[in-house]
Amino acid sequence: MVIVLRKRDPFLATSKAGLFAKDQSSPFPKFPKKLAGKTLFITGASRGIGKAIALKAARDGANIVIAAKTAKPHPKLPGTIYTAAKEVEDAGGKCLPCAVDIQDEEAVYNAVGEAVKKFGGIDIVVNNASVINLTGTLETTMKKYDLMSRVNVRGTSKACLPYLKDATNPHILNITVPLNMRHEWFKDNIAIATVAVEVLYDKDTLKYCRKDSIIADAAYVMLTRDSKTRTGEYLYDEEVLMEEGITDFNQYLVSPESPIAGVAEVFEALKSCCNKEVVQMVNAVFEFQLTGKEPGVWYLDLKDNEGSVGSGKYPGGEVGCTMIMDSEDFVRMFQGHLNPLQLSMLDRLEIKGHKVLALHIPRLMGKLAGRTIFITGASRGIGKAIALKAARDGANIVIAAKTTEPHPKLPGTIYTAAKEVEEAGGKCLPCVVDIRDERTVDEAVKEAVKKFGGIDILV
Repeated sequence: MVIVLRKRDPFLATSKAGLFAKDQSSPFPKFPKKLAGKTLFITGASRGIGKAIALKAARDGANIVIAAKTAKPHPKLPGTIYTAAKEVEDAGGKCLPCAVDIQDEEAVYNAVGEAVKKFGGIDIVVNNASVINLTGTLETTMKKYDLMSRVNVRGTSKACLPYLKDATNPHILNITVPLNMRHEWFKDNIAIATVAVEVLYDKDTLKYCRKDSIIADAAYVMLTRDSKTRTGEYLYDEEVLMEEGITDFNQYLVSPESPIAGVAEVFEALKSCCNKEVVQMVNAVFEFQLTGKEPGVWYLDLKDNEGSVGSGKYPGGEVGCTMIMDSEDFVRMFQGHLNPLQLSMLDRLEIKGHKVLALHIPRLMGKLAGRTIFITGASRGIGKAIALKAARDGANIVIAAKTTEPHPKLPGTIYTAAKEVEEAGGKCLPCVVDIRDERTVDEAVKEAVKKFGGIDILV
């Protein structure tokens, strides 16, 4: 089984790595010891999520191979492969600490060989190791970016594959960052590698973060399932746990008394939806009368100027659509778990006024009208499909690809794709770009900024 397990933004009621949370215990209900005697090869397990997964499996009596670089204490980061190994053995597992740089193929194969010699094989691989570079994205060199890619992406799967084939229930689990990254994460390239919570977030924000145990619990669920029935999936930690009946995710918070994703936080996020393009599209005011845990009245003005949000009755006059609902349903609606139609069918939403306006709600977070999207490889296939989808919203599309002349076997060029984009309702700039050539990439970016005034999204 090959599974990618993703961590979501905590605003969306899922996890972020609680790297420095001292309490690594899990509130998840105890399972039978399904991993007893299994051998897990875990990269980056000297601390954080990797160690949390190791300890979770160790409590079953599993054999753990810790493959990480930290053999000596780090001045700022807790733990080494040896301190983590001691914790694993104290938790009931057996452990082999291996000093491994994932970039070093020989070191990886040596560690795999040691693991097989000591434990007789490998049943599970967890690709968790990652590297970060704390400079701004614009200041990050290709060399440093390539370093992050070599460590974060390549993993150890190939070296372990011969032994996984002999295992009775083999698994490969890849730990990765969320797809829906918040805009403030983009200030550092860490947003596309991993999250160093202590560096990027202040103490007030940290209390809304999740402990590593949420990933460890989700990983445990996936690693104990039948690999023949669950494979090739991209899953979020929360959805995995929800399948097991877990619904209270506040128990995973670093500070459980600080629940995440309240009504006020949703309206704070909705501010980013307020712009002239959305106002022109919707041209209405919404009022939300909320009951339950967070009762109150709020409004979303998508009619005047560039739009606005606020608590209390709308001060500007007529409201086009009033929605009466439970505050928890409201939060889940804007998280994408529910939509107005579903809530209405369940008799959990009452709509007054122009009911058709409620159909705009699911689209508010993702409307692309007027946004500029830089898409590589968009002359055909998936890239072009994304471009056409966004073009129907009225987006500006930059097609960055090599194909300027018709290919004898492959359909389309950057110019035929550009024509389709414009016919779909978007504006388009076709650019001849070889992604390996930094000069052509820079030139295309400059052309895009000159034509459209900036870039909002990179695909």
